[in-house]
Parts: sequence; C-alpha cells; structure tokens
Amino acid sequence: EFPLEFARATQEAVAKEQDEQETHREILARVLSENPHGFISSSKDERVWTTSSNNWRERKLGDYPQDVEVNVRESDYDYLAARTMEGVEFTVEFDLNNKLTAGPFPVYNVIAEIPGKEKPEEVIIISAHIDSWDGPGSMGTTDNGTGTSVTIEAARILAAVGAKPKRTIRFALWGGEEQGLLGSKGYIESLSEEELANISAAFVDDGGTNYQGGIPAADFMVEYLAAATAPINGVFYSETDGQHLDVNIRPTGEKIDTHSGSDHAAFNRAGVPGFFWDEVGRAEYGYGWHTQNDTLDLAIEEYLMQSATNAAIVAYNLANAPDLLPREGEVFEREEAAEDAAEASDQQ
Repeated sequence: EFPLEFARATQEAVAKEQDEQETHREILARVLSENPHGFISSSKDERVWTTSSNNWRERKLGDYPQDVEVNVRESDYDYLAARTMEGVEFTVEFDLNNKLTAGPFPVYNVIAEIPGKEKPEEVIIISAHIDSWDGPGSMGTTDNGTGTSVTIEAARILAAVGAKPKRTIRFALWGGEEQGLLGSKGYIESLSEEELANISAAFVDDGGTNYQGGIPAADFMVEYLAAATAPINGVFYSETDGQHLDVNIRPTGEKIDTHSGSDHAAFNRAGVPGFFWDEVGRAEYGYGWHTQNDTLDLAIEEYLMQSATNAAIVAYNLANAPDLLPREGEVFEREEAAEDAAEASDQQ
C-alpha cells in the first residue's frame, strides 16, 4: 500500500503544454507544405528491424498511408540530425522499391519422411520453418536458416546410415511461420483425429544459432525424453565454451510449460506434444533476429553439428521406443496462450 497524492495543474502549466502542442502542429504544417519526399526516423539502437505491421490481415491496401518513412540506425539518425542543426546541406538517397500487393498468397510446406518398418502410421516430427523476413542485409540465418539446416542435416544423417525405424520419422519445413504459423496450422488442419493421435511428438528448431540444449516437458514425459537424448550428453565438447554441449530435459509439472511463438504451439493447441528446443550457447539471439545483422557469419558450426545429431538421435530413439510419448489429457500448460499464437508471431 502507498499513499496517493493528487495535484491540480496550474493554468500556467496547461497553457504552456497547449502552446507546445500548437507549435508542433505549426512546424509539421510548414514541413508538409513543402511537399517533402518522406521522413527519416531512428530505430533507437543499431538494429534496423524488419517485421509486419499490426493487424495486417484485417487491413486493406487503401488503409495504408502513402507517406514514405525510412527507419535508420540510431547512429545514422544522430549524424543526420546533428548536421541539420548545424545548417549543413546534404542529400540522402534511398532505394525504396516498395510494393504492396493484395493477397491471398499461397505458402508451402516441404515434407519428407523415412517410413516406419513396423508402425508406419505412428510418426515423430522434426521440423523448422523455412521462411524468413527479407530485410536489408538480412540472410535469415538466425530466423530460421539454422533451424532449417539442422532439420535437413538430421534427415541426411539418418538416410546416410540406412536407418530403419519402427515408426515413421517425418521432416517438415513449415512455410508462413512469420505470418502466424500458417504452414504448421494448415498441416494440422489437414489431418484426421486418428492421424493426430498417432503423432508421438513434434520438435521445432527455431531458437537461433545456439545448440539444442534442452526442452521443457511435462513430468510424465521426462523419462522418455531423457532416454532419447542421453546418447548426446558427454559427446560434444566446445573448446570455446569450455563445456560439453549437453541436453537438459526440464520437468515443468503436469503439463508442458512453453510459449506460443513458433510452430510447436500449433501442435500443442491440437493436443499433440509440441516442443521448442532451448537454444543454449554464446550467440545473442536479439542481435540478429529480424535485423540487418542476420547474416551467415552468425551460424556456429559446432552448434549446428550438435543440433543436427541430437535431432536425428532423438527422432530415431522415439521411433523405436516401446510406445508413443506419454500424454495425459491436455499437454500444454497455457492452452489459452496457444490461441494467441498467430498474433504473437505477427507481433514479432
């Protein structure tokens, strides 16, 4: 508890605020009267973000303003602002070949599998999303080139050793994740209740350029998942990190306590155990995510090797386990959060 104190604004303060607002309007009116080519704003740090506008599904093309606004790094903006205040005349040139086109647009999933020899109808899914934001300078490495590479390499490993699992191992690269988990949701909607019941688990690698360091799991799933990941522990050692790149299965109580910002949430919403790999390591996710910094040099080879090998081994062990991964009732801790999965991904 704390006391509240209320104060009435003085006439002088109100008048000053009104004068400032009127001054701002007058300045903006004078700027607009010069018919400017556009506006330059600051990103507030050294990253230039690329993402979608809010509520873009509901907006029509005519709802978008026609004024041009260019967002630049804070250091670039500070330089431009300082030179302007000094009265320096200069020219700023931008390549703005931007186009808005009305949808809908098709998005596609890429799916391959190793058929099960004994129970082909039962499935383990290893996946990532294949789409990324095509921002200035971005190559989509963090989100989600590394996850895509890990999925493909896990498939290559199992194919190279001639794996013959009892259950089917399915590899999926989801499309339209950045627009609201569209690919994974569409895939799930295409399945029958029986097909959904036969999915043992779906794993998603979408956490950046670190290694697969663990997953959250309901308590009754921990034993199965710990056994499936055990062969990785103590094998991969990072000289740079000074430690083994092990996998930690984190018990989270009666249900899986996870978030709703990637394709695993679409499976959880359908009652299928969906797992988002904990990415552990020295990479800083926010440095590259949705920015101009998301280039190939952010990928860390030893982490990719651990992740691809772990994904392959987990899939193979679960495909040969005595039974499907245990599930008891609802598998997702925050079911209501899954309802907001598309919105959460959109807001990213």
